[in-house]
Amino acid sequence: RVTVEYWIESRVHYGNAFPEPISRGRATTHTHADSPFTAVVELSGLRPGGLLHYEVRLDGRPLQARSPQVVSLMPPLYPYKKEPEKLAEFSVAFVSCVHPAMMPQLEIWDEILSHRPSAMLFLGDNNYLPSSPSAYENEKAVVRYMMSSAQRELRAMRGLAGLVAATPTYGI
Repeated sequence: RVTVEYWIESRVHYGNAFPEPISRGRATTHTHADSPFTAVVELSGLRPGGLLHYEVRLDGRPLQARSPQVVSLMPPLYPYKKEPEKLAEFSVAFVSCVHPAMMPQLEIWDEILSHRPSAMLFLGDNNYLPSSPSAYENEKAVVRYMMSSAQRELRAMRGLAGLVAATPTYGI
């Protein structure tokens, strides 16, 4: 059983406050029965512009976090009540060519995190799994294990783990 307990607090985004009371939520699911025992937990009731703090529990026991468990939620599209034509500002970090085996440590992650981007986009060349289709002609469990191991290695990179935990991240 996987449970995510979360709460959202207001924050100041680009000099503008989004005052809202703290709200709480919980979402629960179960891991897949096959290795690598993954799960997808969908959070609901998230309001734009807040800071989402979270804690992950497996079978009721909290996981020991290796980085701060807080994510900045995108601000509302039109956050300024006095100037409704003004769009919300946001920043995006673009990254690519992340290969943990070749470059296990990069100082750039701390630099990106210091700017607290609204989102981070992995633009490509971030998946260095075998490119030959024959590599995947194996049992699904073996392929799933290989893919999840590569993703765990990527997310365990010093600096990147904290950045991914604190920034909405999207990849192609």
